[in-house]
Parts: sequence; C-alpha cells; structure tokens
Amino acid sequence: MPRLRIRMTRQTLSRWTAAWWMPYLVLLVTPFAGHLASYLTGSSDNPLVLNSGAILGGTSILPGSPFTDANVGWTNQALGHLAASQWLRGIIPWWNPDSGIGLPLAGEMQPAALFLPFVLLLIFPSGLLWLMGVLQALSAIACFHLLKRLNLQRNTALVGALLFEFNGTFASVPGETILNVVPFLPILLLGIENARDREGAIPAVLLVAIGIGWSLLGGFPETAYIDGLFALVWLLARWRGTERPFAYLMRIAAGGLVGLMIAAPALVAFLDYAAVSSAFDQHLVGGITVDYHGLATVLLPYVFGLNGDNMGSGWMEGFLDGTAGYVMLALLPFIFVGLVSRRLPVLQATLAGWFILSIAKIFGFPPAMAIIDALPFMKEVMFFRYSSPTWELAAIILAMIGFEDCRTGRHLRIPLILTLLIFLVTLAIASPWSPGFHWTPAARVTMEQRFAAAAGFGAIGLVGLGLIERFLPPVRRQIAFGTLLVLNALLLFNLPQLAGLRGARIDWPAIRFLRQHVGLGRFYTVGPISPNYAVYFGVSSINDNYLPVADNWAAYVGQDLLPEAAMYHANIFWPPFPPMSTQTAMREVVARTAAYRAIGVHYVVTAPGATFEPLIEQPKSLYNGLGLVLNPGNYLTVSGKAPAALTPTSITNLAVSIATFSGAADGDLVIKLCAGGVCGSGARNLRDQHDNSP
Repeated sequence: MPRLRIRMTRQTLSRWTAAWWMPYLVLLVTPFAGHLASYLTGSSDNPLVLNSGAILGGTSILPGSPFTDANVGWTNQALGHLAASQWLRGIIPWWNPDSGIGLPLAGEMQPAALFLPFVLLLIFPSGLLWLMGVLQALSAIACFHLLKRLNLQRNTALVGALLFEFNGTFASVPGETILNVVPFLPILLLGIENARDREGAIPAVLLVAIGIGWSLLGGFPETAYIDGLFALVWLLARWRGTERPFAYLMRIAAGGLVGLMIAAPALVAFLDYAAVSSAFDQHLVGGITVDYHGLATVLLPYVFGLNGDNMGSGWMEGFLDGTAGYVMLALLPFIFVGLVSRRLPVLQATLAGWFILSIAKIFGFPPAMAIIDALPFMKEVMFFRYSSPTWELAAIILAMIGFEDCRTGRHLRIPLILTLLIFLVTLAIASPWSPGFHWTPAARVTMEQRFAAAAGFGAIGLVGLGLIERFLPPVRRQIAFGTLLVLNALLLFNLPQLAGLRGARIDWPAIRFLRQHVGLGRFYTVGPISPNYAVYFGVSSINDNYLPVADNWAAYVGQDLLPEAAMYHANIFWPPFPPMSTQTAMREVVARTAAYRAIGVHYVVTAPGATFEPLIEQPKSLYNGLGLVLNPGNYLTVSGKAPAALTPTSITNLAVSIATFSGAADGDLVIKLCAGGVCGSGARNLRDQHDNSP
C-alpha cells in the first residue's frame, strides 16, 4: 500500500504564515483557547449552570463567579432563548407571555430580541458561550482591519486584534448584553476611517451603518451611547488633514442615518415601553464612582480575587467588579512608547485623553466627572461599568503604535522603569496590610495569597519583557513581545473560569413537575429558579427581572404581593435579592394568599426544608441601622418586645443581621430570648462573622 508523506519545509511554513487568510483563521480559532481552563478542569462557565437557580450539586476550584453580573444569565440567556425560539417558530418576538402577567420582550431592549442573526445562537443550551466566541472573533477581525488601516504592519495588527479578542470586558462579562455591542465599536471606527478616502463612499457608509445599527440592536443603549461618544471624539481627531472634510462628514452622517433606520424597530419598541415605566426617573446612576482601591484592578485585575468573592466585605464588593475591564500591566510599556510616537500624534493624544478622562471619571476625580456628566444623558449611565470597551480599545491602539515603533528600533528601557514605578504604587494601593480593610486573621491570609499571586504574575511579565529587550536581536524581539502579551491575555481570560461549577446538574424532575402541573397558571418562587429562567424552561412565573418594567405591574406587585419589591420598583421581583428577604416573602404568601391566587399562582417554589411558619423581623428594614463604635470593655444592650400578633407554638431559630464594618467588629454578641417566663440564650464571637449577614 502506498504511503503518503508530508514534508514541512521552512519555505512551506513561510508561505502558510504569509497567506492572506492566516490571520483570519487564527482569530476565528483562538476563542476556543479562551476556554482551556474549563475544558481541562471540567468547570462550567455556562450561566445556565451558574445563574439559573435550578441546579443540584456542584463545586468550584476557586471562589467567586466567572461573571461580574448575573444578568448575563437572567436577561441575556434566559430571555434571549425565548426570542430565539420565537424567531425559529416564525414569530417576531414582541411579547414575553411567561414573566409577570406578560411583559414586552423586544421593548425591554436588553434581551436583544431583534439582534439577528446572532440571537439565534441562544436557542442552544451553551448558546451564550457560542455567541460570546462569535462576538470575540468579530471584534478581533474588525480590530485587525482598523489597525491595518492605521498603517500598522500585519503582525502588529494581529497582536492587537488578539488582545482585543481577550479584553477585560469579555473576561469579566459585566452584565446583560454589553457583549453584543463590543464588536461594533471597531467596525464603526473603521467606517469613519474609510470615510477619509477620496473613493469608497459605499464601504464607509455601510460600515458606519452596521456599527451604529447593530450596536443598538445589541440591546444595551448605555454602551452604544458611550461608544458613539468615543467615535465622535475619534471623528473630530481624524477630521484634521482630511482632503474633503464635507464629504467625510456627509458619508458618516449617511451611515448614521441608515444605522438608525436599521435599529428603528427596537428603538420604537423600547421608547414605547419606556413611556409607561419610570425607568429614566430611577436610573440616575451617573454619579456612582468606584473607590480608589479599585485602581489596582485596572492593571492587576484579580489582586483582590475573582468577581463575586468579596470575603464578606461589602466595601470591597464596590471596587472588586466596578471597572468591568482592565489593561494588562505588561501592556503599559508599549503604551508609553505609543504616547511619544510620531506616527499619528493627534489621534494618539486623543486616545490618551479619552483613557485618562475615563479612568478619572470612574474613580471620581471631580473635573473629569464635571466634564462627562455635562454631556446629555450621562447622569443616567453607569459609566464606571459600561465604558470599558472604549478605554480598553484606546489603550490597545496606543500600545500597538508603540509596539510597531519597537520593531523599528525604539527601546523599552525607560518605559519599563516607569511601569515598574506604577507597579509599586499599584501594590501599595492593593496592600492587604492596609488598616482600612479590617480583615479577620483568616481573611487576611487569603488576601495575602491573592496579593502575592497577582504581584508575582505582574512581575513575571515585566521581567519577561526586560529579558526580551536585553538579549534578543530586533528581528526576533517583536515576535517574542507579541507572544508574551497574547499569553498574558489568555491566562487572565482563563482564570475566572476556575470559579465555574463542576459536577452540577439541572433539577429536571422539578422542572418537569412544574411543566405538568402549572398548566395555564403560574408559579411563584421565593428562592430556587432565578427570575426569567422560568421562561427558559418553558414554565410561566410571576417573578421577573426587567428594566424597564411597566408602572402598573410594579404598583400591583408593591401593593398586593410583596411591598419590599417596591424598593426596586419591581424591576427585580425575586425575594432572595436584597433588601428583599425570603422569610418576608413567605410570610406575605400566607397573608395574601387570595391575591396570589387571583393572578393564577398555582405553586410556590421554595428551598428544601423551608417552612411557612410565622416569622418575625425587627426592624423590618435592614438598611436604616446606626453604626456604633464600641471600644474594648464597652458593651451595648438592645432589647425589644415581640408584637402580640406573633403566637408561635415554638421558636426554633433566631438570627441577628449585623454589619461588622468589613470585619472591624470582633467582640461577643449575646442573645437572650424570653417567652412566658422561659428564657434561652446564646452567644457568638464576631471575629469570623461575615459582614452584613445573619
């Protein structure tokens, strides 16, 4: 039998790597490398497993979550799955019949119900991960063309595209459908660049239209708006030196108009629904900033741990996931080189200005806040969380300009020294020995380990850059620099997946029971099966997680079903979400049984072992407490009397929800409970008590 022999020569390999299609193949395949940690450890980072609340068992290697915001499951996956199923049945997804008493679907915007063809991927159980991979590849290809358009070499453009493919926004997934918008920022910028050409008006108009149209169809107008502002700044920076400035502006304006026409169905549905809600009145979040400790996470993203693992510190939670993105420490030396490059001085200054202004706004620097908040609607936008794609792309473009200059002889010695100084300042900010953290001894040990790991990772990257700079000849230096940067990005991207669940399984018997017995009615969950996932499983539930939500439905929930839900205007009607509580919700079910029956509730879903026995909570609100300072030797006695209406046959559990101010409280809590002359008591030291928990 003849044997087939394949002989790979250096010339053959060179022809392959030089082929025009090779970068596209790399960018299409590499999203799979971003999930190596999941493949190798068996951990699932599928929101269906992590956020559905219908899971049995499961363990994780690291504490925390692969995602910054559970809405990536509750909204994007659960409601997106409904939209995909309706499209495939020939139904335009205007309406969600299975949440609340029926709510708009396309008008809610965030499920991206009209985001064709991408939303169709959500029909699959792992569809969100496939969608994420497609969006990563599309982002990278658009970034590749944008960098080439800026006259950077193909290899430089490929490195930059890979870095944007694994950027911090894709790694942390900061909520809902922001991911859908990311690819269309470089597409929009590429269209603006093409508008500069004397010829080629049609490609420019099409690219701008796609960039604007699909950014809005992607379902996250806040990020689309911030991207649009960044594109406007880019446009103004590139206007200078344009041969035909009027034609340049007209092409972009035409593309913008076509883009708005493409997105018109989604915009009309959203505005029509928002008109019967209070979404804009209650979404004044532009003044929220991140504590300055969060600056450390911009360069060392996991120095405090993974998303969702705040070690019992509510204070740390605010900056643990506040920025929703990062710029790698190893990228900083190239950014410094890019700042002083002579290639595109106006654009470089613009990118640097946007990056600095964005970071300053995120961390509450007053002049930056005044500038950005003066723009229309910015007081309604979570800039600290939803601006990350713009400043990450700005940093990557600056770095690639510097990367290209290093190829032509620029050295990294001084930039490495500057980066080292910034590295030391970052470590000082993140120091677990800072007295402001008030760690318990056990928590401090954990934080010291995280600090050491992040510091070591950063140091290895800088040492690697220094060794390449010192010992490799210029012809090999660029390849080594690019390899180190891409590996750095891949490692940071994979790490959160170790917080995924292994061995978890969906509780299909419970789901099938509800499908068979709820019928034309609905169920109400006070715990298991997270909001909107009832829709995913094909069962109707009165729970919802919606923004906007209709005022009449919100008023009904607050008045007749669960008064605590009024805190969120029924945007999140799910009792485990604080300041709501499962205990209060179960008490309201007993007290308002007729109201729940009146809207068709046939079953109430609880955690195993839950009881509807009478409960008491004093005070009812956990958010009006007074902070008291007790020095060693001091004590405070708080007493209260239960209302006469409470007549339980026995009291089995008593808990005090207490704020320890990030572990500062370390004394003893003693409780004495008396009823009818019979008393019981208990005590606990607060040293190991988690903050803001019972």
